[in-house]
Amino acid sequence: MGFIGKYVGFAEKLIQCVATRSATYAAGAATGIIGFFARPAADAFLDCGIDESATANQIRSLSSDLVSLYKSETAHLKAGGTVIVVGYPHLFAPSNTWPDWVRASRCAGITASDADKVSRLVDALNSTIRSAVTQAGQSVAYLPVDQLFANHELCGTADDWINSIPTSDANEISRGSAPSVHPNEAGQQQNAHLVGHAVSSHLRPLPGSPPGPR
Repeated sequence: MGFIGKYVGFAEKLIQCVATRSATYAAGAATGIIGFFARPAADAFLDCGIDESATANQIRSLSSDLVSLYKSETAHLKAGGTVIVVGYPHLFAPSNTWPDWVRASRCAGITASDADKVSRLVDALNSTIRSAVTQAGQSVAYLPVDQLFANHELCGTADDWINSIPTSDANEISRGSAPSVHPNEAGQQQNAHLVGHAVSSHLRPLPGSPPGPR
């Protein structure tokens, strides 16, 4: 299982941030790239206003509910079963690894400052989930995915496994019709492989079943 991220609202906050600045992108495209970057006070270079402290507190406040949720799920397990809780990948590569031309503007419409802030909040989210899993007992296991997605985040050094945020269509952004800042098809496939391997490692033969091939 893994669905707590939606309660924190990372995707919604980032998409809305890009949506409110889409007009500035259009103006930049119309006036030319040099004129665009020569506007130090332009909205395109302002952060999204994510309150890191408040959001981190919101994340930590989920802990007791997560413990209760995970414990309740174990009631549906057969003997020896395990609830596997999947963590969250970083959405953005560390900004100090971005190409210079990206650092001079934005990654998928998001500033380096905000991208790193979101990464720290993802770490806080994963830490809270991991702690809740530990408190929930031995029948619950945590499965991290951040290392799996390393270098495949937005503006990473390898192919993106995260859907970017569209900046060309403000209506599309505001509707949220595109699955922005969520794993794309390649990312979902890699996630599925990792989860499948984890499930297989936790499977135990049923009593009386023949031994597997050697």
